[in-house]
Amino acid sequence: MKIFYNFSDINRSIKNPVVTIGNFDGVHKGHQNIFKTIIKRAKEINGESVVITFEPHPVKVFTEEEKLFLLTPFKKKIKLIEKFGIENLIVINFDKKFANLTPEEFVKNVLVTNLCCKEVFVGYNYFFGKNKEGDVELLRKFGEKYNFQVKILEPFIIDNQVVSSTLCRKLISRGMVKEVAKFLGRYYLVEGKVVHGKHRGNKIGFPTANLKSPNEVYPKNGVYAVKIGLKGNIYNGACSIGFNPTFNSESLTVEVHIFDFNKNIYNETLKVVFIERIREPIKFSSVNQLIKQIEKDIDNCKKILEKVKISFSHPEFI
Repeated sequence: MKIFYNFSDINRSIKNPVVTIGNFDGVHKGHQNIFKTIIKRAKEINGESVVITFEPHPVKVFTEEEKLFLLTPFKKKIKLIEKFGIENLIVINFDKKFANLTPEEFVKNVLVTNLCCKEVFVGYNYFFGKNKEGDVELLRKFGEKYNFQVKILEPFIIDNQVVSSTLCRKLISRGMVKEVAKFLGRYYLVEGKVVHGKHRGNKIGFPTANLKSPNEVYPKNGVYAVKIGLKGNIYNGACSIGFNPTFNSESLTVEVHIFDFNKNIYNETLKVVFIERIREPIKFSSVNQLIKQIEKDIDNCKKILEKVKISFSHPEFI
């Protein structure tokens, strides 16, 4: 996949561009369906598939009050888009100047002058231009005016639910990591570096790796059965997310216990794949009670994880 961060970087004509436009946070099954559609269509007309996306996400530019937590760090989003076979990715720097383009200016600048696009595929709820003044019907009219076709894709539905980034965020924030996998097309992953924590796990016989991650969305506080990718190997483990109520911690921690593992991995990068939530956080009256619960958690996680087979070829580990 060829990546362009500026239209001036495109040093050749993209042949019969078949384009889709969006933020594509999470690169979920709905997004994947759009990618498959434009790839198929590009082949039919002897053209090339083109994805246009934005960095940063427009909500982070438009609204200071509204905080949007992204499912996918930008670099991972690029890797996922490439995984699904897109030929060209154009990343537009979304600043306030770009946000103020009228719908027609957006179409002329992006789709017509710079790309000479042949066909544009967008979702049924697509909006564009200043203050989201442009909708799919206006895009159709511009297509007629500037000689490109506009195809509107219907909602992508799984189990009677419209697949969306909002739905995926909601499920993850509720700890429903097993359920969200069918909408993402993969298990949810948090990647980060191992940093020093309070070392309490070592003291009670269950060493944990404390994770510092660029991810913005974390599963709901609790204990999870997880797969861990580390230096070319995949391990089984348990992950605790929360405030360590037994020790009255005031800061959120992501702690990973890797089963049958006892190596120094500080500053190493872990990829933690969330398979299933097993319980809520509990405040124990004694450390012994905590130890007994951890032993139960490990047994529970092992039973869950022995049924789950994933490898580094799976999209989780991109």
